[in-house]
Amino acid sequence: MYTIGQLAKRFKLSRSTLLYYDAIGLLPAAQRSQGNYRLYDEATVERLQQVQVYRTVGLPLDNIKTLLTSVNASSAVLEQHLQDLNNEINHLRHQQQVIIKLLNHAVSLNES
Repeated sequence: MYTIGQLAKRFKLSRSTLLYYDAIGLLPAAQRSQGNYRLYDEATVERLQQVQVYRTVGLPLDNIKTLLTSVNASSAVLEQHLQDLNNEINHLRHQQQVIIKLLNHAVSLNES
């Protein structure tokens, strides 16, 4: 069993983050000690590893919670996130093209 401090240190997270994950039902403690401290088991450690993988790819916590609680929703959630990322990439590419045009225009004005 792990204490919240041990889990925070192992995953390089703050205690506040773990407390928040507990409060929203994303990562509840496996049990409580006699002193009412949260204790986490190996299953919780594995769940936190999954949470971190999903956070790395930019999924919001509510989507992560859905992924961890519903096997059927996983494809739909991941496909939607991929579509959102593709839309964002296209938007950023458009911004990039506009900035390049603005820079080219500014350079041509300076050369005149």
